[in-house]
Amino acid sequence: MSSMLKDPFFIQRSIFTFFAAKMPRDDILADLLRAHEHKPNFFPRVDYRDVDFWLKSFEEGNFDLEQVPTYAENATLVNLPVIESIIHMGNIKEQRKGTECEVTKDGETIQSKTDFITSSFEDFKQAIQHVNTKIRLMVILCEKSVDEEHQNKFYCSVVSILSSLKFKIHVEKLGTSVWTPNQVLSILSEIDQSNFTSLDITCNDREKGFVMDDIILQPFWPKLKCFALLKCPVSLKLETVQHIPKLTVSFSYNFTDEEMKRYKDYILKLPNFGCHGFRCVRSDKDDFIRWEQALKPFTPIFNEFGEELPRRGRLSLPDGKFISFDFMGDILMFN
Repeated sequence: MSSMLKDPFFIQRSIFTFFAAKMPRDDILADLLRAHEHKPNFFPRVDYRDVDFWLKSFEEGNFDLEQVPTYAENATLVNLPVIESIIHMGNIKEQRKGTECEVTKDGETIQSKTDFITSSFEDFKQAIQHVNTKIRLMVILCEKSVDEEHQNKFYCSVVSILSSLKFKIHVEKLGTSVWTPNQVLSILSEIDQSNFTSLDITCNDREKGFVMDDIILQPFWPKLKCFALLKCPVSLKLETVQHIPKLTVSFSYNFTDEEMKRYKDYILKLPNFGCHGFRCVRSDKDDFIRWEQALKPFTPIFNEFGEELPRRGRLSLPDGKFISFDFMGDILMFN
C-alpha cells in the first residue's frame, strides 16, 4: 500500500489542485499553513515563495514536479500574506468538568487538563507564535458580565502572550470590548501598527466615560480607515476623526456651527469618504436646526407628495456625485 507520507511531490500536487480550482494565491498559502498546523507529517511548512514558484511554473505550462524552486536574491518572508481571522476561526466550545474541560474545536473534541480559559490562551499563543504570521482581523472580547478580577486577568493574559513574542505581530483590524482605554492601549502597544487600518471598540462601562486622548496619538491614527466606538460617548473634537472614511462614534458635546461648516468642507474633499454616523447625546431640536443651516447650500430631498423633508439633503461633489445626510433623533448620518 502506498502512503502519501512517502510522496515527495505532495505539496506540488496540492498547489496544482488549488491552481486548477483557480484559488487566489493568498488563500492557497493560508490553506497550506492551516494544513501544516493540523497535519505537519503530511504538510511541511511552506512560505509564499514556494507558492509563487509553483503557480508561475503551472501558469507557464511547466508541470515538472521535480524542479528545484529558485527564489530571487531579495526575496524575504516579510511579504507573507494575511491569514484571515486566525484567532476567530476556531469555533471553540467547552464543557466544564471541575478544573478540567472538554474543548470542541472544528468538530474534534479533546480532553484538556486545564480550565477553558487556560486552554484558550494556549491555543491563542500556538496560533500566533510563528514568525511573520499576519492577522487580517483580531477579535478580543470579554463579556460585560465578567467581574473586575477576571476581566483584568483576561486582558493581562492577552497582553502577556503578545509581549512574549519575539516580534510584534502584524494586525490589520482589531475588534475588542473593554472597560478602560488602557486595555486598548496595552493591546495596541504589542502589535505592529504599520498596516493597521481598523479599530472597533465596544465600551462595557458607560458610567466612567471613555477618554481617547492617548489613542488618537498612536502612529496609526492618521491612516485609520475605519473606527467605531459603541456604547460610550467621547469628548473628541469632530476634526480629530473626520479624516476616517468609515466612522461610528457618540459625542458627549454639541458641535458649534463653525465646526459643522468646516466638517462639510472637509468631507467634500475627502477622496475615499464612506459613511459617518454620529450620535450627539446632549443635542436637542435647536441644535439640529443650527447644523442644518450650517450645511447650506445643499440639495433638498422631497417625498412623493413634493414636500421637502426636514433635516435631509444632499451635498454635491465635484464629480457630480453627492453625499447625503439625514438627522434622525440624536443621530446624524452622512453617506
